[in-house]
Amino acid sequence: MIDVRQVIAVGLVLVGIFFDTAAAAGEDAANETTFVGYAYDRKTDVLLYTEFHSESTRADGRVLAATYVAPNGETIATYRAESSGDPLVPEVRFEDLRWGTSEGVRIEDGTIVLYRKRSASDGRVDEKQPACADQPVADAGLERLIHGHWEQLIEGERIVAELLIPQRLRCLRFSLVKTDEWSLDGEAVVTIDMAFTNPLIRLLAGPLRFTYHRDHRVMVRFEGKSRLVDESGDNYVVRVDFPIAERSERTADRRATRNGGSDG
Repeated sequence: MIDVRQVIAVGLVLVGIFFDTAAAAGEDAANETTFVGYAYDRKTDVLLYTEFHSESTRADGRVLAATYVAPNGETIATYRAESSGDPLVPEVRFEDLRWGTSEGVRIEDGTIVLYRKRSASDGRVDEKQPACADQPVADAGLERLIHGHWEQLIEGERIVAELLIPQRLRCLRFSLVKTDEWSLDGEAVVTIDMAFTNPLIRLLAGPLRFTYHRDHRVMVRFEGKSRLVDESGDNYVVRVDFPIAERSERTADRRATRNGGSDG
């Protein structure tokens, strides 16, 4: 039997732009971006939590971190993804501090390992090396997949790959396709739907909908099931808005720091 609560492991960290600005700025330059996501209940429009993201891009890879904060100010979950090899399969760790659960992706000697910890009371950690028939993609790697096939998606092509699901310790085949071009707050945007190819899983999970700014190619909205769950263990169904006005980007030159230089 398929437990849909264990199917959705995409998470709401598939945001931010991953262009290779570090290479353009030189190997000693570090590019840092911060952005915020506001997660609302799809039915009630009540704010469920706020996501605070930071992304650092350097010559040796990328680090994406996120903190999930409840309306009362409590930190309820953390996320970290590091990419230094295959950009589509970063190493990932997600931890829900409320329930003591965690899951993620490790790369050991070039081999993908999925792991999960089901609860704080059960210290057991399950692990497995998944067998994927198509290109595997993990979490933030989905953003790289979309950017790598941006023109094809805009032209209406369907992109197929396999999502690594730590909660299920397996891969699930999925497709990406553009479903709409419209205007959000006066800005041209593009909506891309992700759906699992297995009919039963697709029916139970529903689509995951990513809306991007048409020109800047940054995500401005996510709609679908969150990886965060409520007290009953059911995934939140959310709309997460990522205001472009709350994005902050800067480039820091580490050579200046090593040499005692400063901007002031």
